[in-house]
Amino acid sequence: VALSKAALMMARRYLKKGISLIDESTLWSENYLLALDLYSSLAELGDSAKDVGKSEDAVNMVLKHAVNDLDKMRVHHATIERFISSSQFNEALETGCTVLTSLGYRFPEKPGVGSVLYELVQVKKMLRGKSDASFLALPVTQDETLIHAMHILQSMASACYFSGVQHKFSYALATLRNLKLSYQKGLSNYSVDAFSGYAIMASMQGDFDTANRFGRLAIGISKKLNAKGMEARSSSGLYHLVFPWKLPLKECIAGFRFSFRQGMATSETNIAFAAGMGAITLMHHTGSPLWETEERMRLIVAQMKEYRQTEMCRNSLPFYQVILNIKDQSDEPSSLKGDAIDLAIGLAGYTLNQDHAFKMEFAASFSLAHYFEDWSKLEYLLQLYGGKQRPVKAHFSYFLTTFSAGMAYFELFRIRQKQAYRKRARKKLRQMQQWLNGGNVNCLPMLSILQAEALSITSSAKHKDVLALYDKGALEASALSFVQIEATAYERAACYLFLEGEKRREYLAKSINLYHMWGADGKVAFLEKKHTIRLKDVVQASRRTLASSVFSSRDLDPYPKNIYYV
Repeated sequence: VALSKAALMMARRYLKKGISLIDESTLWSENYLLALDLYSSLAELGDSAKDVGKSEDAVNMVLKHAVNDLDKMRVHHATIERFISSSQFNEALETGCTVLTSLGYRFPEKPGVGSVLYELVQVKKMLRGKSDASFLALPVTQDETLIHAMHILQSMASACYFSGVQHKFSYALATLRNLKLSYQKGLSNYSVDAFSGYAIMASMQGDFDTANRFGRLAIGISKKLNAKGMEARSSSGLYHLVFPWKLPLKECIAGFRFSFRQGMATSETNIAFAAGMGAITLMHHTGSPLWETEERMRLIVAQMKEYRQTEMCRNSLPFYQVILNIKDQSDEPSSLKGDAIDLAIGLAGYTLNQDHAFKMEFAASFSLAHYFEDWSKLEYLLQLYGGKQRPVKAHFSYFLTTFSAGMAYFELFRIRQKQAYRKRARKKLRQMQQWLNGGNVNCLPMLSILQAEALSITSSAKHKDVLALYDKGALEASALSFVQIEATAYERAACYLFLEGEKRREYLAKSINLYHMWGADGKVAFLEKKHTIRLKDVVQASRRTLASSVFSSRDLDPYPKNIYYV
């Protein structure tokens, strides 16, 4: 079970007490197995509590007295996990390579594209023509050396995943070799990560059918082996990067919740909180009222601090600030400033230029600039969007951000009259069409709205055709519980009619009502000022009345009493 700081400190005290009760002169000579277990456990607890000094002392003690390589494996795993949790990814990979060599499995420190392509060809040949049933029927290995090697490969793949594109070849090679070992020599718990990693690689390449297949196989193998911890880990990655390309976003929430609960139950707290943030983000995108999202964020941030998940906490706070700004709890709604960002700056080790943290802040800044129509800032951010700050291709945020970018490019074309913006907007539209053709139902309303935007800037556009596409997008968004996209469809229709002078008030009233119902007071205030219209003149009912009638079918949770709220 995931332990709090106080529980970890108490567990460490018990272990130290156990060590002190044994005569130091005979500790390793006459009580070898007990000493090995005590010090290995101490190393693992030191890692969990981020107590680096005590963890390293315990590791060194085991490395000094262990009589063979297998007896050293628990502390090697603890060392690698400690490096990953403190974002020392290079050190994690170096340690992994060294340990693999000691086990008889060589791994290059800096693999190139050639190594990856060779391994990929071998794996594809091996998998060709195999049925799902044949994979699920693979034998389970009992070879301890092999199991430790697969564990190291899985940990190395995790280090590469969290480090970003810096170690993309190492990630691919570790995943492919783990999958190869699983098929040739037998399954272990770490085979679950190999299959899910292969699914993620396929998703990154746009092969969503293969990705979905191997993602389902990963879940099936985890159930066969009763590998709950690995199921939590793989589910979090799969629901971030694979399944949303084939399932409605709302149907992915349950997977995140499962991953969160399993992660907490098996001490995989970093995985649990990543899944928790995935669940909260999807609930936000599928219509959860903003006051509930704010409460969810308040609780999960507090729990991240309790479990010393500083990195995860810092990366979550930009999204928290977006929620506060949309709720009108910031003096500068279009800027990433406020209480949540102040909290991020106050966290130990905060660095604005850290790659992943900066990506999260970039995404949040992009979202706010789009919500509050800061076109100059959006124009600047879109230049970064195509470069270093390009979102992860397979992540569910990719198609959402692509929609926002397409909308921004269409509006910038209207303002600047630059053909380059129109071309980029149409490119985003074509990308959305391609994803929809590949089975991503979430793109349906976004495609309709982008098509309306494209038609609205042509000289031959007819009002009824443009409005029909906006209405179609709004209905499709409503069916998927995309409240903000539904409101956006009506808002854009009102802006189109603002120039043409027809039915503007009707569409604007629909948009404002939806934003008001959702709890987006900051956006409502912005629209009131922009269109010189008052909320009380267009609102149809109280927010609570609307929420209870419209959101009742969306299966929202009551306020939780503890972390299992997610």
